[in-house]
Amino acid sequence: SADAGDATLVAVVVGAVPEATALRLKVATDLRAAGIAARADLSRRKLAQQYESAAKARAPFVVGAGAELADGNVQLKDLDAGSQQLVALADLARKLVSGDRSHRHGGGDL
Repeated sequence: SADAGDATLVAVVVGAVPEATALRLKVATDLRAAGIAARADLSRRKLAQQYESAAKARAPFVVGAGAELADGNVQLKDLDAGSQQLVALADLARKLVSGDRSHRHGGGDL
């Protein structure tokens, strides 16, 4: 299928401000440049619906790009664990790589 790439999707970037699609796209693009299978939710839906969509796509992580971005931070939510933490944008790729490895129980190195 055209969505075959979604099988290995690691993170979806969402945002509370529907108009801030360019910000979400930039975060997702930076993650992809770091070798992480990420995509931005560019819809103008409510945040809860963006989270739902990420869960349906079976993404283990959701990156919340909101007001925190002004300070260089994002919210990193682990959908499986239900935990959320504030992460510096500079550390995001590293956190996602190590988090994704633990989700895969050490199998299949990226």
